[in-house]
Amino acid sequence: MKFQVKNTKSLYLIANAILNLPEDQEQMSWLIDFTGWSMSISVPIKSARETINILQNHYPERLAVAFLYNPPRLFEAFWKEHAKTFVKVKFVYPKNQESVELMSTFFDEENPNRIWRESFVAI
Repeated sequence: MKFQVKNTKSLYLIANAILNLPEDQEQMSWLIDFTGWSMSISVPIKSARETINILQNHYPERLAVAFLYNPPRLFEAFWKEHAKTFVKVKFVYPKNQESVELMSTFFDEENPNRIWRESFVAI
């Protein structure tokens, strides 16, 4: 597969995550916590956009679901530009009970590292 990528760190992280999936698992789930995020100390939006483009255009079936916990509200508009990926992205706001309940249907509250595979059927 030949394509030009300016952000090789993103490509490396995605490829490495895929290589480390269990043999019987083809998709990955992301939980990204934006608590404390600010424009001055975080990953540039350009890098985030390139990561989404890599995932959407070169690994479209690898993402099962992505939870963005406590993201800045402007991120919803940013993600909507990427229609194929947007349907797999769930925005979770700590003060919004409905979004917190959605997240709890995917994660085992006693063991947050365990994601309920059965939940992905609904996506």
